[in-house]
Amino acid sequence: MSLNRRSTRSRVRAAAPPSFPCLVSALLAFSLSFAATLQPAHAQAVAPVFDAARARLQDAETIRSLTDEGRELMQKDRIKLDGFQYCGQSVALAERGEFRESIQAASKALLIGQEQQNARLVASAKRDLAITYGYAGDFERAEQYAREALDGAQDLPAVAAPSLKTLGDVAMRKGQARTAV
Repeated sequence: MSLNRRSTRSRVRAAAPPSFPCLVSALLAFSLSFAATLQPAHAQAVAPVFDAARARLQDAETIRSLTDEGRELMQKDRIKLDGFQYCGQSVALAERGEFRESIQAASKALLIGQEQQNARLVASAKRDLAITYGYAGDFERAEQYAREALDGAQDLPAVAAPSLKTLGDVAMRKGQARTAV
């Protein structure tokens, strides 16, 4: 009987309308295939636009997945903390090398910040994600979140200083000493 129940669920999921990211991905794939049919000069002019669109889509999907993960984790938490407590927890976990747990705590802070429309908390959560990804060796994501944290709260030293340090660390690890200063 549980076999029938599972197959019914899979049929229901298969019939569900595609999500927005799926539609955007399909449109992007179609556009890229169209761009491939253009003359080389036109294709070179169009390529940066598509690369930028692809990067924005990946960023949106990453933030969405982090907030979705934060939402699921918050529902499981017996004791709810405030957003800045999750930020403190995230940094402490990252410093102990517990990167997965650190990202989970930062995801919770990010969710709370977005729900409360608290730009300072969102920037702090992105700062913590930058720090954690930097410690974990994922320099691309560390740089991405550090820049997003700076965009969200340049006037907050508690966000700006660690974000700038993370950008410097990433540049040094990439062998770009001049840009690290």
